[in-house]
Amino acid sequence: MINLPDKPWSVGDSFETERGLTYTFDGVRWLSDGELGSTAHDHPYVNTNQDTNIRPTADNPFITLNTRRFQEEDGTATNQEFGLQLDLAEGNTYKNQFQVTTGYGYALKVLGGSGKETWFGGKVAQKGNSLENKDARDYIIRQNLTDATSTLATRTELEKIKSVVEGLQDAVAEIKEALKLPK
Repeated sequence: MINLPDKPWSVGDSFETERGLTYTFDGVRWLSDGELGSTAHDHPYVNTNQDTNIRPTADNPFITLNTRRFQEEDGTATNQEFGLQLDLAEGNTYKNQFQVTTGYGYALKVLGGSGKETWFGGKVAQKGNSLENKDARDYIIRQNLTDATSTLATRTELEKIKSVVEGLQDAVAEIKEALKLPK
């Protein structure tokens, strides 16, 4: 567990751990020296004029984004959700997009704005030993069938109730008729 300095904290405050890691407070959280990146700006976002091309190395041909679990003020790990979030709300337009592309065009597009659409630019396939969805289309078909049958079941129940009510109304009318009561 890391012992944080006493409060109040100010942007730029820092401390070093016994293992030699330096932590700096960015106004929201404590970042280790491996997380700080460029100090060319005073906010946690990348400026548009910065180089955002991340190049892999021969030793590691993949770019990996690690999300670290948030820690509470006392240093304990939080139970809140955490991870990577891409906010596409800027401008509230479908033109603000997240894309995964290949040499043949996009494989995946997530569009911002009010439409909240996701486009797949190729075949959707599931890999692995899952017996649940051998074909990715199975899930979509099953979900569509579940939605349709759920709606149908609701309509069927309503029809049954309506039929029972009509039957009761007919029975009441017959009883009134038999007893010669006013309708």
